Amino acid sequence: MTKGKKSVSLQPVIRLAVKNSNTDSNSQFGRGVANLCIGVRELGSLNAAAKSMKMAYSKAWRIIKETESALGMMLLDRDGAHGSTLTENGDKLLDAYIAVDEKLQKVAEEEFAKLLKYPLDHNARTQKPANEFAGFLFCEESVTLRSFPN
Repeated sequence: MTKGKKSVSLQPVIRLAVKNSNTDSNSQFGRGVANLCIGVRELGSLNAAAKSMKMAYSKAWRIIKETESALGMMLLDRDGAHGSTLTENGDKLLDAYIAVDEKLQKVAEEEFAKLLKYPLDHNARTQKPANEFAGFLFCEESVTLRSFPN
């Protein structure tokens, strides 16, 4: 590697979201809601989960309520001052989300490495500009792969 050149470690970043296709709501079950649910599962309350994410409880409450409304299912069982737990549906959705997210991330990393044919030669004259390669847009050292409807 040439002196002064920084090594590059490109990794795709998958952004999975689950939505109810029967609603016009923009609310989705994505990484933020999943993290709140993980916090409730591990810490026993939405308040503790919100604090662990440095989020106001009122914001966490609003996000959960909007997501529950959009999905048409309850995610949390609330027991007042005694905290919250995930509902059976909330547990299943969170487990499915985590499993699919991990699988998609692994597949994306494998495919990305195959398409880029690691390691990259940073001195190659045929290399495309850093912000474009095979139709993917780069943002610093991460890439977002998105699936678009046909």
